Amino acid sequence: MKFRISDNLCIDTEAEVVRKQGLRIAIIGESGSGKSWTMAVFGEQAIQQGLQVVFFDVHGEYWSFREIFENVLVVGGENADLPLNPDIIPVYMEAYKQGFSLDFNFREYLADEYEYGMLVEKILRALWKVQVNNPRPALWILEEAHLIAPQEKSRDVMRRVGLIKAIATGGRKFGILLLMGTQRPAELHKTPLSQCYIRFFGKLTERLDRKAVEDYLKPLKSDLLKNLKTGQFYVYGWYDQPVLVKVTSKRVTRHGAETPLIKPIKRVGRVKKNVEQLRKMVEKILARKRMEEEEREKLRAEIRELEKALENERREKEELLKELDKLKMEIDILSRVKGVDKLTIEKAIMEVKQLSTPTDKSLLDKIRVLEEENARLRRELEKLSTGHEVPVRDETLLAKIRELEEENTRLKEEIERLRQRRAVAPALSPTDEKRIREWVENLKSRLRAFANTPSRKKLLKFLISIDEKREFYPEWISNEVGMSSGWARNHLKQLGLMFRVGIVTLDGRKMTTSLVESRTVKRRVVYRNNIKEYVRVCLNMMVLGLDQSVVERVLNEIYSYVYSL
Repeated sequence: MKFRISDNLCIDTEAEVVRKQGLRIAIIGESGSGKSWTMAVFGEQAIQQGLQVVFFDVHGEYWSFREIFENVLVVGGENADLPLNPDIIPVYMEAYKQGFSLDFNFREYLADEYEYGMLVEKILRALWKVQVNNPRPALWILEEAHLIAPQEKSRDVMRRVGLIKAIATGGRKFGILLLMGTQRPAELHKTPLSQCYIRFFGKLTERLDRKAVEDYLKPLKSDLLKNLKTGQFYVYGWYDQPVLVKVTSKRVTRHGAETPLIKPIKRVGRVKKNVEQLRKMVEKILARKRMEEEEREKLRAEIRELEKALENERREKEELLKELDKLKMEIDILSRVKGVDKLTIEKAIMEVKQLSTPTDKSLLDKIRVLEEENARLRRELEKLSTGHEVPVRDETLLAKIRELEEENTRLKEEIERLRQRRAVAPALSPTDEKRIREWVENLKSRLRAFANTPSRKKLLKFLISIDEKREFYPEWISNEVGMSSGWARNHLKQLGLMFRVGIVTLDGRKMTTSLVESRTVKRRVVYRNNIKEYVRVCLNMMVLGLDQSVVERVLNEIYSYVYSL
């Protein structure tokens, strides 16, 4: 099998170096250097010679292959044969087993490099598993490899780097030819680059990028790369010394990044039948996922109902305890005025007047006690007036009743004034209202910036629906969101850092609070939804003594906004 790139460069897979090491190529050049064109030439010639090709297409440039090659399926993007969804990776494995070439269009995931890297890794592992179990000749093309394996040493990145290294070094045994492209060699991890013994160096104007490749160009200077024209590359590894070549091979497909989008082509024959079968597999998987999600939502709704019922029971219990306290007080007072003794009644009245300060609760309790006392005294009065025990009316008792009625009237007027004062929340000044509004809009903007992918939106919505008193491990929320526990842990930590505020208590202690709180339990970190406390603290830092109704109004607005994302 031969790849003819220019008049003076033809890479033959029967060459001794390829037979020993396999074919591993890196094409490096900035935007406009001809890198994508050269990679497309490799892809076209591979398909024409009977190889399967898998494109990991960051910018959606290779969808046009299916206009010429019917056996190419586009996954994701406007012209997709199949949607790009981590839930249907088994369908991609089946399509690969059937011999289809696949173009994975990752453009919609490009805004989130972390999520892009995780999705690419899942697909790479799935196809690698198929390749190992059922070897076949195939060319895998990784565009913008610095996004898959960047220059950082996080656990996730090193896991992907190890996977690419395994594919590069072990792929020869299973038929894989590997082609990687990047326009930022300074950001690409050195391990994948070192595995590609054939390297194309195109135009690079950025000093850090030239410095990253200068050792491979010796004895030439990396400054030569600044002056290269489109399609010109220094080729390293195929020759003893770096050689300048001009890519002259023509393409049979259109450049997808420069041509307008088209409607999906009409499949015919066996390919059409196979594509329809794959689409039915996608529909079944997604339908099952929807059913599982609906079932989870039902269970979550039932949990919310149970929690609501428990909360109602708790409130009812509190109300009953309050009623019990009130009855105990009434029994105590009534026990003091047992009988119709003038001195005892006056003493009870004085004790009622000396009850606690006139807060809402104490005023209501006094009104209830006095009304009960009035009713009892009236009954006693009727006995005294009409009964046979005492034939004369006690004028002193009537005077006390009138006094109690006047006291009741005064207290009722006072409690009504307090109720009206509580019903009307203290008005905010225009300055305070403006500051709160600006803070709310800023919070919405930051929440929107975080929830810039479907999985992040799902995480944020699910998080704020959790009761703030309930602690949880990342594994639990990862199952609900449908991502890995590492992904959930990283994003919960990111939320905690993005939405954190410091406060100073009245006694001078410095404290912090965040939208997501965490603590360590038996060497494991547990998390808790803390949005209510976070909003309350932030608002009170802007306006001292802020009424709780304003906090509740802001919270409801934020909840509605998050659920609408």
